[in-house]
Amino acid sequence: MNVIIDANIFKGYCRESIIGLEHKLTSSPSYLFQEEEYVMYIDDGDQMQYEYKAVDNPQVVEEMIIELLNSGKMRLTKTKIDPDFERILRSKGFDMNSRDKWYIRAALVAKEKSDTRTIYLITEDIDFFDPRKKNCSSKTRNITIRNKRSPVAHELIDRKKIKPICVENHVRQAY
Repeated sequence: MNVIIDANIFKGYCRESIIGLEHKLTSSPSYLFQEEEYVMYIDDGDQMQYEYKAVDNPQVVEEMIIELLNSGKMRLTKTKIDPDFERILRSKGFDMNSRDKWYIRAALVAKEKSDTRTIYLITEDIDFFDPRKKNCSSKTRNITIRNKRSPVAHELIDRKKIKPICVENHVRQAY
């Protein structure tokens, strides 16, 4: 299964499995890194790697990325700019000036390369669901990231078959 892993999920995995600290994700992301069926795509311009390395221990993350790339578990991909689609996302509150755009741009190309109908964007970043709720309560946030009909998620799914999904929902769906 081809996936895009957001930095907050990558950080949660590093905290849990490598550093031994707690994370605040909806469920453990370990399966994404351990199950052979998952292939992670990252952009070849290092934008996503830059975000991944902004965690508790950048040196460990660097080594982990190299290992994942060498094993084929992680693959580099070009990115694609789709101005019309980005305009639609912007109208839903998505900040196209943020680094989050690189996950979408990489997903567009990874989706084209894959044999699957949908590519999963594993994330718990509210920007991929409903960025207008950025300063909401944690209860509202948790409801929002579990809702595939949130404005940005709806556009990503319906128009591009990129499915933003929190770890908990993906675990339920995968197993």
